Amino acid sequence: MKIRYDLIKNNVAEIDRSFEFEESSDLYHVKEFKGRLEKVGKQYILSGDLSYSLTSKCDRCLESATVVGEATISQVISNVEIVSDVVESDGLTDEEIDVYVTAIDHFDIDEFLREEVLLLTPGKKLCSEECDGINY
Repeated sequence: MKIRYDLIKNNVAEIDRSFEFEESSDLYHVKEFKGRLEKVGKQYILSGDLSYSLTSKCDRCLESATVVGEATISQVISNVEIVSDVVESDGLTDEEIDVYVTAIDHFDIDEFLREEVLLLTPGKKLCSEECDGINY
């Protein structure tokens, strides 16, 4: 879902979003993101609560595993034009100013949440902490 900056009324966009996506044979479900995108100066602040699940194969026994998670999101959002101005005037890199950079005219909330869920996913996906692995 793309949020066009010029269509945001009163400098705040309320967001209530859920969707699914696949990544390398894993099925991710953004169960719910409730938040808001608020204009502060020339930038935006995205804040809200995220809940998600992942259906994958257990890394130990290869049976189906479901991983669930929650996170609170708070992120500065800026379009590429604003960030370019800041970098030229201050000499800062994107990492130093910790800004999520978007297109000039819109913010793709689905792409942002997809990236967040992938970063939040544990390195090892287990059906349970007690899993003994493959039994022969």
